[in-house]
Amino acid sequence: HFTPGPEGLEARNLSSQGFENVSMAVRAGEIVGLYGLIGAGRSEFVTTLYGRHKKSAGQVLWEGKDVQINAEHDAIKLGMALAPESRRDQGLCLNLPVGLNLNL
Repeated sequence: HFTPGPEGLEARNLSSQGFENVSMAVRAGEIVGLYGLIGAGRSEFVTTLYGRHKKSAGQVLWEGKDVQINAEHDAIKLGMALAPESRRDQGLCLNLPVGLNLNL
């Protein structure tokens, strides 16, 4: 039996290009997956939470506190991490040696 911990990440009525009014909460210890058809806004939602895209409306809470994630470094400072949808296109520096990419 698993008892989830307190809320870690919460989105309330979040909107940006490609999706609108999405709300969700992730509790400590949970594993969450998003699904939907191509073009449904899954990737845009996640990358907006992470600060890669600007939100047009809504609120993001981290550990119960309202936070402004305007860029990826804001999310990283909070302790968030993003496993990109396309590791080749979004997760590698193809102009750098393999060893350096492994250390990133």
